[in-house]
Amino acid sequence: MLSVIVPTYNRPDALQLVLQGYQLARGVSFELIVADDGSTEETAKLVAAMAKRVDFPLHHVWHEDRGFRAAAIRNLAVRRATGDVLVFADGDCIPHPDFLAAHARVCRRGWASSGYRFFLSPAESDRLLRSRECSPRWLEAAARRARWPQRLLWMKNRWYTGTGLKIRPKFLTANVAVHRLDFEEVNGFDERFQGWGYEDEDLARRLRRSGIRLHDVCLHSLVYHLFH
Repeated sequence: MLSVIVPTYNRPDALQLVLQGYQLARGVSFELIVADDGSTEETAKLVAAMAKRVDFPLHHVWHEDRGFRAAAIRNLAVRRATGDVLVFADGDCIPHPDFLAAHARVCRRGWASSGYRFFLSPAESDRLLRSRECSPRWLEAAARRARWPQRLLWMKNRWYTGTGLKIRPKFLTANVAVHRLDFEEVNGFDERFQGWGYEDEDLARRLRRSGIRLHDVCLHSLVYHLFH
């Protein structure tokens, strides 16, 4: 089973759309842990309400608000998780229905996987947030718009890999998966990282140095990033 880790901080409007997206996931069994980096009670209430409406196990972990501590709250969520494969995505990234299945096909011991994040426009993001509705029709229409950027990233990744000029694909926690044993072997996220950024790059370096290889699933695993 997959365990999906979704960090959030005082964005219940975005999180509601994201959880609606996971309700439409197909082809895989999973649980989802909302990793709450110190939000107010509104987020906990939303998760409790959504847990009664979705078909997958939905859990909520929280720690005190002491600034941006994404590394620490993700580690806390992993300790709550029960799956063999950990999928990391963000609380403002709506998943395509096949997002999880693509990771499930290739992620295993010794192999992590990295997908694609498609950035939505400010206007489209605002419409979605105001409507509070993520429909299958919208997801498929957005997927058609994402096909060329996905293809372009796939070609860039292959070129960089072939030339050795850059390490590709990137391991960014908006859309990646790693086997739990590999994650634990490198001691997870370094909780000394506080404030935005770099905790995922640090984890990626330690995984590579431990011998973990990375599958590129950017053509098949897609999330839609709400503008902010």
